Amino acid sequence: MAGMVPVLDETFVLILMVLLILFLLLLAILIAGGFMLLVIAVGVMLLLVQILLVLPPLPLPRRAKPVRLKSLLLGRIRGTR
Repeated sequence: MAGMVPVLDETFVLILMVLLILFLLLLAILIAGGFMLLVIAVGVMLLLVQILLVLPPLPLPRRAKPVRLKSLLLGRIRGTR
């Protein structure tokens, strides 16, 4: 009987360790998933901002401001080339 108690304690500690490792893995996966969602959200927001910045000059070339912006952009492109 006295030899059985340490064996039970070892198995109990092993079970606790396995549960702790699984819990930490689950926590790490949840944290990584949250970061991935945050990265995806930021990427989508940046894409929307770029689309909003690029689209307005294209359908409205008659107004003065988009033409100025377009000429500035063309001048920068020509300057780099």
